[in-house]
Amino acid sequence: MSEALPAAEQDPFASPRAAQIPASIVVTPPTAPAPPPLAPAPTPQAPPMTHRYFGSMQDPDGVTRYYLTDGERAVAARDGALLSSGYVVEAVNEREIRLAYPATAVSAIVAITPVPRP
Repeated sequence: MSEALPAAEQDPFASPRAAQIPASIVVTPPTAPAPPPLAPAPTPQAPPMTHRYFGSMQDPDGVTRYYLTDGERAVAARDGALLSSGYVVEAVNEREIRLAYPATAVSAIVAITPVPRP
């Protein structure tokens, strides 16, 4: 005698966990904290102006050449000359040598002292 089994209420081959897992999972990666804002760049500073008037001489063509100290040496002060300190010679005349530091608005004047004649 065979008796029919009652209909199953659920699929006997289905995993019991399958019903608990959602169809799609969205995983968002953790976000890194924003880096702190950068400090503003320091404003450039001109180095100390250590150049001094060294002297002058007249070349054979009659043109007077002026010289400045640049560390341990003397250099010709010509318009546009770049000195080792970063200063640039802006202008030269018989009274002064004008220097500028290009990264800033700093300028300096080196006075030309006349040599007393005997």
